[in-house]
Amino acid sequence: MKKSGIAACFVSLATLLALGASPAHAAPCGDTSGVGGTDLPCHCGDTVTTNTILVSHDTDPVVSRNVGEVCAGPGPALRVAAGVTLNISGLTIRCESNAGSQVGIDIIGDHATVRKGIIKNCGLGVHGATSHSTVLSNRFLNDRIGVNLVGDDNTLQSNVSIGDGVVSEEGFVILGDGNDILSNRCQSHKFEGLFVGGSGNTLERNYCLGNGTEGIIVIGTANTFNRNIGKNNGGHGVFGPGPANTTDGLNYASGNGLTPQCTINGQSSPDGRRC
Repeated sequence: MKKSGIAACFVSLATLLALGASPAHAAPCGDTSGVGGTDLPCHCGDTVTTNTILVSHDTDPVVSRNVGEVCAGPGPALRVAAGVTLNISGLTIRCESNAGSQVGIDIIGDHATVRKGIIKNCGLGVHGATSHSTVLSNRFLNDRIGVNLVGDDNTLQSNVSIGDGVVSEEGFVILGDGNDILSNRCQSHKFEGLFVGGSGNTLERNYCLGNGTEGIIVIGTANTFNRNIGKNNGGHGVFGPGPANTTDGLNYASGNGLTPQCTINGQSSPDGRRC
């Protein structure tokens, strides 16, 4: 039987929860992480324990300068501890292969932030069994799944996930309640661009195009949809079967494989493009 996108999400979840539950043997790293507040360079496999800005490969060897510099698996390239902000400052972190389950950045506690990174060729760009955490302004390129957050009250904002259409399965997979999913772009994945499972989540101004199945799909109740766009996907553009979802009526879809192209709580505009 051909694996569906939704099935792929939950297979990935089981694998990644197992990874998250494994004990961390990595060394601490980050700005002021050392004795007396000294800086400790971040190497592949380390755990960032204080608010940190990555600088360069010479200062933080986890940073990749070219395709040959990768963090070998199976463990994460970096872990981020609870309450810590990691600013990758526009630099690149590469994994060994996007075909497996290696994690680029693993959030291992609540109230953490990962921002301004380029994460390439990972099984999962960012993973977090976490709540009240933020993934902000990152680019995920040719990862099997760009972001998988499992928990409540997280924020996924202004990220871009672009796949290769073959190995890259989903752009963003968000499982939990009360999450804010804002202004993200997902493109060219084998299955869904954006998959959300849970209730009371807010989706606003997300744009998903050219994905193999649904552009944006939300399974759960009482979710809010505002100004999302799905174009040229293999399934629906925007799909929220509900019940009790709310919408501003300004979600839009075109060029998708299934009709109505935009549907929330089973309702859409007469042309099937707005919901």
